[in-house]
Amino acid sequence: MEYLSYLFSPIPGAAFNYTLWIIIYGSALILAAILLKVFFSMNKNNKALKRTFRSAPGQLVWCGISIIMLALSRSSGIPYLSMRFFLFAVIALSIYYIIKNILKIFYTYPKMKDLVEKPESHTAKKVYTTKKK
Repeated sequence: MEYLSYLFSPIPGAAFNYTLWIIIYGSALILAAILLKVFFSMNKNNKALKRTFRSAPGQLVWCGISIIMLALSRSSGIPYLSMRFFLFAVIALSIYYIIKNILKIFYTYPKMKDLVEKPESHTAKKVYTTKKK
């Protein structure tokens, strides 16, 4: 029961030494999202890349902004917004998104690349002739 009160305390203690590291992590997520967007704009013709990782930059930006906001509210001591549970949940969500996108690189992207580059091998071509029957 003490662990739940630790997680869900509306006004956690002021001793929080990891604010700088959490802000750096949130900033790194935002920077990674910007770099992904630039990479996607450089590879405009790669439709498989665009389809597979369309939502990745947005997910990283929102997680980064949320982490920075929660870390700053924690260091400021804002009640209820500075709960440890929110910070742990958003950090866990960002780690989930990172792992999900890394797995997409190895599993989903190669399959999508094959489908986009060789569509005639997967579907039968229709042949149109001018002869009337």
